[in-house]
Amino acid sequence: MKSVQDTAADAEAIFRGLVALGTALSIKRDEIKVAAVQVFGVPAALQVVKKTWAKENRIREIAAEIEALLK
Repeated sequence: MKSVQDTAADAEAIFRGLVALGTALSIKRDEIKVAAVQVFGVPAALQVVKKTWAKENRIREIAAEIEALLK
């Protein structure tokens, strides 16, 4: 079983990864957005992250922001 510290470290890593993804997607280039959706499957990955980390408000919020960038 994971300790609270391990879970916090995992949440921090997920959050930082999402921040980096959001930063990349904020570059207004269509090919970045297309690659995120078609090549890397970001929408499906975000659904998994949101389901797995539903208790983490900051992760839910940044996932929603990324989804908005993909629209």
